[in-house]
Amino acid sequence: MSSRDLLIVLFYLSPIILLAGIILNVRRFKLISGWAKLLFIYLVTALITDLTGRVLAHYSGSNLLLVPLYGFVELLIIGILYKKYMLKAGAWLTYVLVIMLLLILADGYQVASVGRADFQSYGRVIDYACIMALCLYYFFQTMAAGTFNKDKLILNSAILIYAIIDLLIFLPINFLINLRSDEDLRLIIWFIHFMLTISFYVLLIYMIWKNGRSRLQSSSG
Repeated sequence: MSSRDLLIVLFYLSPIILLAGIILNVRRFKLISGWAKLLFIYLVTALITDLTGRVLAHYSGSNLLLVPLYGFVELLIIGILYKKYMLKAGAWLTYVLVIMLLLILADGYQVASVGRADFQSYGRVIDYACIMALCLYYFFQTMAAGTFNKDKLILNSAILIYAIIDLLIFLPINFLINLRSDEDLRLIIWFIHFMLTISFYVLLIYMIWKNGRSRLQSSSG
């Protein structure tokens, strides 16, 4: 199997894993914790965006507008997750998140008016930079408190790793989209992106399932 064939497999594997994870956990949606519900909503959003992107790419030839729009939804969901369930923070965090979300929307408006050759979106960069800041702030509060929740610590670490690596990918997004001289390099970078994304989805699916199983056992016991 060539590297291109492997990339195609990963390309089609992503929505299959998302759909399987949603089907696995949808029956326990009312039972799971609030933070797990947000992760479930995140997976549903990722699947809708994935399928929409494929349809747009097929019929219009471009799905680039989804880059900043998905960044907006991603930051919205993860921002609510950290504000409500992960961090102890006042209204200032809400104000900061609203400002960042507005900046991403402005980036989406700018992206909508340019062609593929001039595409340069900073929406996902803003998204990941904010998520990284939330993750680091969580670590700071956890160390200050001296206690931690194991599942939330794992989740925070996974989100941070995902954000850092994907940020490095999306920083040169215009270069990657229009790169033609070194096809192997482009395939390697997108391979890393797909592997990272799929691994992240699998972890979220597992954490939702684990939370549902624990709460089901508690309620039945």
